[in-house]
Amino acid sequence: MSKKTSKNKSKTTPITGILITNGKMKSIFLDYISPDKVFFQYLDSKLKVIIVADNNHFFSKTYHVIDNGNYIVKSVILRDKNGVKTELFLTLKETKKKEGFYDGPSKDILLIREDLKYNSAHHLITNTRPVERFSLNGDDTFSGHKYIRNEVTGGEGNNTITGGDKNDNLAGGNGNDLIMGYDSFDSLFGEGGNDVLVGGNGNDGLTGGAGDDFLDGGDGDDDLEGDAGGLYASEAQWRGNDILFGGKGNDRIRGGKNNDYLAGGTGDDLYVFSAYDGINMIVEYADEENTISIDDYFFHQLKFTRYGNHLIISSTEDHPNNLVIVIKDQYTPDGYKVKNLQTKSYLRHGSDDDKNNHTVMINNLVRKHTDDAEKIVAKLSNIKNFGDYYPTDLSDIFCEKIPDIEKTTGENLIDMLIEQNNTLREMYAKRAFYFGDNLPDITYIIQALSSFAPKEASQYDIKYLTSPIPMDSFAGGLVTVKH
Repeated sequence: MSKKTSKNKSKTTPITGILITNGKMKSIFLDYISPDKVFFQYLDSKLKVIIVADNNHFFSKTYHVIDNGNYIVKSVILRDKNGVKTELFLTLKETKKKEGFYDGPSKDILLIREDLKYNSAHHLITNTRPVERFSLNGDDTFSGHKYIRNEVTGGEGNNTITGGDKNDNLAGGNGNDLIMGYDSFDSLFGEGGNDVLVGGNGNDGLTGGAGDDFLDGGDGDDDLEGDAGGLYASEAQWRGNDILFGGKGNDRIRGGKNNDYLAGGTGDDLYVFSAYDGINMIVEYADEENTISIDDYFFHQLKFTRYGNHLIISSTEDHPNNLVIVIKDQYTPDGYKVKNLQTKSYLRHGSDDDKNNHTVMINNLVRKHTDDAEKIVAKLSNIKNFGDYYPTDLSDIFCEKIPDIEKTTGENLIDMLIEQNNTLREMYAKRAFYFGDNLPDITYIIQALSSFAPKEASQYDIKYLTSPIPMDSFAGGLVTVKH
């Protein structure tokens, strides 16, 4: 029910709702009415049935349904205008059901659920959530309803948007926005501007969009995209120097174009890269099954070098926007930070030349950089390349025996990255009509190599609310918007 409805007069005479005998007990029978017009409230063993009429009045009647812990009324039977009948059984015990999954015409009404009064009979029957949609215009502060799914679209202003508990869809628009998903499985879109996105609890999807964005997945198995995803994936100028923290859980992380700082947090995380994704740093915990997936390159099209304790993976292409991945502290005593590498499948996509180049490369690498070359070659020859990618165990091939460039040549990693970034900035500046005016920035990557590299969002110097409280009041309205 909406705020507007609560202002109308309530009439106690129901337009329907007779008690009928149903086996050994009774049922409330609602005839010739749409389920989306029927709402329920439960208090002190009594069920209040509220029906919204077409003239924006609503009618209600209260039934005594439980006596001394025993059900007097066992169900509500609805028959709509098309003759379709549904029975909703009253219960005080919760049974978990997958949202959006239709499992037949007989359903349960959990009388003690906190959000009961916000769900129509239609939502209970279809196992879906009520939705409220809002559009913001200025510099707005939005607090979503805790028990209703919020769909918010921001405008040109700098917004602060907080969702509720019911799988919200929150988009910031073109300003510099702070978007917090709170609980449940949320979809957050920064869109234009330099945005801060905080997923909170649940398995969330966060997409930064254009600008230099800060993403914090929070708890849960999250999907983080630094740049544009979905409908905006073709926007060449939707790129930024992003900072992504996965938090707890097995996260999927994709920084996108420009230079990105990526920290998956605890859990087995997947880092996804494509060609020309710029300079990227991965900061991770040891003793996890973290994986790098590179979509566009075969294994033999990559170069692997060690600078101090860091492993650098880059493409062999001679291009200003060459893909560079820095795995920070891969070789420190606490253990490898990224164990697995997935590259383009030879079986699905490789030519005979590709496969031959791969064989030669593997043999050369193994014999140079491992202690037991024959054992590793035998292991690699048994890899099952039947899927969409070719798997490699980085801890086998690129172990601590790999030569350290800083010791053998004197070349410094920071100097190499700065030179690469300067070349990339020159290319962007010359083609600003295509790349936009957001130039690649490597500042935070250099800082992480020079001093402290945070692995969690809480360790980063950025301020945002960590425990926003959305509105719970049904009668008082659904949102707060301040201009």
